[in-house]
Amino acid sequence: MTEDDLYMIHSWATGQRRKARALDEWKHEPIIFPSLFNINPSRELVIIKAHISNCQIGRIYTDTDAGVEVMFEHCFWQLPEGFHIFKRFAASPLAGFNSAITWPVGSITLEVVLGKIHFQNNAEIEFSIVKTESRYNVILGRTAMQNFRAVTSTVHGILKFATPVGIATIQTQELKLVECLQIFKDNADIIIHVDGSISPNPKHSNKEFSSELI
Repeated sequence: MTEDDLYMIHSWATGQRRKARALDEWKHEPIIFPSLFNINPSRELVIIKAHISNCQIGRIYTDTDAGVEVMFEHCFWQLPEGFHIFKRFAASPLAGFNSAITWPVGSITLEVVLGKIHFQNNAEIEFSIVKTESRYNVILGRTAMQNFRAVTSTVHGILKFATPVGIATIQTQELKLVECLQIFKDNADIIIHVDGSISPNPKHSNKEFSSELI
């Protein structure tokens, strides 16, 4: 059965069918990456920012090897309280997460928006909420990449995806800070929050504080 055969099942008029196909043409625009000639390949993971339920969230790891989308619990509790009531019970465990079988503490479906006006796209994504320490807030896996028609390139350090006005590009975030998001350490002069912001450790209030990232 061909694509045309599938369209024939519907009772659309010919003009309506052509209009629908025209509206979807942007989804099939080819995604091309530039040559690496005279460019040093990136060795970093592709870490991006996105708007999730109207909240800008950084430290989102795009992992095309992941079969599910994950929101870590420390990030979930940073969402506005109104979203917490939408958490559902987890239907099944995650196999292979942290080299073990892990039961999520719940799941939730949220709107994710990639890009900026006007080069942006949105999709409803179901997240498994996982309680574990992580340097990341969210993991976007294969399902999300398919929904956004997105392609990552680690050697370029970018993610590209289709939008109605053309191909959008997001560059990876540089994570130069240590891997503690919500962990208090007695010898730390600063606290690193889940949104990437930093503040002085109240235990060291007598020390000079600098917000410069190193």
